[in-house]
Amino acid sequence: MNFKLDLQNYFLIISAIINLFLAIFVYRKGKGRGVNFYYSLLACSVAAWSFGMFMYRGVNLSASAIFWTKFYYFFSGIIPFSLLYFSLSFPDGKIKIKNWLNYLIIIVGVVFVFSALYDNFIVKNVIPNPAGEHYIFFGQGLNIWGLYLMLYFVLSFFVIIKKFFSYKGILRQQISYFILGSLISTLIGVTTNHILPLFFHNPKYAWIGPTGTIIMVAFLAYAITRYHLMDIRYIIKRSTVFTLLVVVITALYVSSSYLLTIIFENFIGNSSKIVAGLVVGILIALIFEPLKNLLQNLTDRFLFSKEYNPKVLIGEITQITSETLDLKKILNNLSKKISDAFHPTKLAFALIDSKGKIGVSNQLGFNAREVVLFTKGKEKVLPQYFKKAGDVYIISELSLQYEKGEYKPQHPQLLEDLNKIGIELLIPLFVKEKLVGVLAMGEKKNNDPYSSEDLSTLQIISRQIAIALENASLYEQVTDLNIHLQDRVDEQTKEIRAKNEELETANARLRQLDKAKTDFIDIASHQLRTPPTAVKGYVSMMLQGDFGKLDKKKSEILNIVYSANEKQISLIEDLLNVARLEAGRMEFTFEDASLEEIVEGITKELIPLAKNKNLDFQYIKPDKPLPTVKLDKIKIRQVIMNLIENAIKYTKEGFVKVSLAKTDGMIKFCVADSGMGLAPDDFHNLFQKFAIGSNKESRAKGTGIGLYVAKKMIEAHKGRVWAESEGQGKGSKFCFEVPVS
Repeated sequence: MNFKLDLQNYFLIISAIINLFLAIFVYRKGKGRGVNFYYSLLACSVAAWSFGMFMYRGVNLSASAIFWTKFYYFFSGIIPFSLLYFSLSFPDGKIKIKNWLNYLIIIVGVVFVFSALYDNFIVKNVIPNPAGEHYIFFGQGLNIWGLYLMLYFVLSFFVIIKKFFSYKGILRQQISYFILGSLISTLIGVTTNHILPLFFHNPKYAWIGPTGTIIMVAFLAYAITRYHLMDIRYIIKRSTVFTLLVVVITALYVSSSYLLTIIFENFIGNSSKIVAGLVVGILIALIFEPLKNLLQNLTDRFLFSKEYNPKVLIGEITQITSETLDLKKILNNLSKKISDAFHPTKLAFALIDSKGKIGVSNQLGFNAREVVLFTKGKEKVLPQYFKKAGDVYIISELSLQYEKGEYKPQHPQLLEDLNKIGIELLIPLFVKEKLVGVLAMGEKKNNDPYSSEDLSTLQIISRQIAIALENASLYEQVTDLNIHLQDRVDEQTKEIRAKNEELETANARLRQLDKAKTDFIDIASHQLRTPPTAVKGYVSMMLQGDFGKLDKKKSEILNIVYSANEKQISLIEDLLNVARLEAGRMEFTFEDASLEEIVEGITKELIPLAKNKNLDFQYIKPDKPLPTVKLDKIKIRQVIMNLIENAIKYTKEGFVKVSLAKTDGMIKFCVADSGMGLAPDDFHNLFQKFAIGSNKESRAKGTGIGLYVAKKMIEAHKGRVWAESEGQGKGSKFCFEVPVS
């Protein structure tokens, strides 16, 4: 069986390939979106229709021709069905019709699509004609089929025209492309595949219908770019290159194979076709990549001459931003280069200075009122609105989404002002996480939307621009500082000389005060502790009966005096420790010692105190003996005593648990209790001098000195101290750790 390959068939197979390519491309770009699915279904149906027509025209057997005629009518029936659902789902992918109507559309569509496969309904017979177009004998169902096509096409256009009047801006413009492309292709298809065969019995031009669908799919591909899921210029370029590549390779293959077959036939006879095909195939494989690059350059040059080359532009921006630190020169060169590449109606750099003020530089196309509207009151708004580097904000799309309730802007007024000004793109300029300015651009002069390639390029160059502007701004500040530096140095030198004399006097006074402070500590160390110590001794002797037996009431009073005196001695010792620490006069005697022995001794001393409050007091010993620690026994004992006494003091009921453990070269001490706990605000200044917790009881009992002294002493041992608590009334845990010797 010979297969006919004429010029029309080449057009048909190219149409099928392009439609299939667009279907796959759009579906992958918007997988999960209904509008992309229906577009892909439409393009696949057109591809199958074109392929069916290609096979129908190529075969020369009646049975095969009948099969392929039914095949292309079957898929041509899916075209109005998928076009209608594309219209219903455009642009957000949601179909908003009643269920009964939805079911009716589906049932009618399925019935008519499959009716194309019934014998004698649309196609009765096909008589092949090797010299020209085949003769098709149509059935009575063709008239009803035509009504189905017209009904679904009319409904499709009715739906999309209704949407055209309900939308505005870029979306309305995209719908107009949809209507125009669909209408042109529909008229071509209906005329060549229905009107001419039905009323004039002329199927000669049926191949034009599938070929003409390239117009529709191209326009629909453009209409689906609302969210920049694809770019029609990119698709057209790719499709053009692909088509030219197929045509050129086919021409080369056919002509080269023919010539080589003639040459080889004299040498190898009937095998010449196989050898020629193999040789030509290898040669085409070798020249494929260079040929593709050549065709791509030619299409860019002659069909897309106004486009910029992203790689070249990025390289030029890199050169501009790296060759100078002159801010004015950088802005001038950037403005010119960006304008030449994208042709915006408006362009401006809004820079944020070191004081947070916004200034517009190198503006193009903005009037004074628009500049004021762009900057006035936006100092705090812009940094809040733009929090992420690398984004490009498409204002018309955001406004449309805002109107439909699909987008909630951080500052609606800013979005409204940007729309009034006529800004289409806003590109934030970030250096790390700092917003240094924004690049504002209006629509393109040719009214084309910014493509996905444009947005990607702007995202890349925005990072380079931001760093360059920040460096230039810093350099400008340094230069300005240098200009005025000498004057400032002279002025401040005079001030320094005057203040030096004042400082000398103040230093002398400070030395006197320091000496007085040292003398005070020395005196206080002896004089402040002597009276309470004497009181303690005499009261203790009286309680022991050295001055005669006391009755119960006197004993109770003396016990109160003794307890109050102990508190006073502890307070005086804490105050003296603070003074010594701050004066750098605290002396430490470090020696290898067992922290276990110290803790065990203190817990035994404090058992009676805990029992008086009916507390569950425990010392949890370590599982294994702990290594020694280089420490000052007296100071560490004071810290441990303070922490455990505090736990007992501020716990009314429950438990107090003391523990020791070795962790990562450190000995860790902890005392946990079920007492009043700590509020979140208490942690900030818990170990500061004179800091008292927010709890009323802690304010009544505490002085705010003990924890401060404990922290300083532990730090002198090269350790650290901290507190943990889940909140007030949930107990607390105080710990410290010191390194092993």
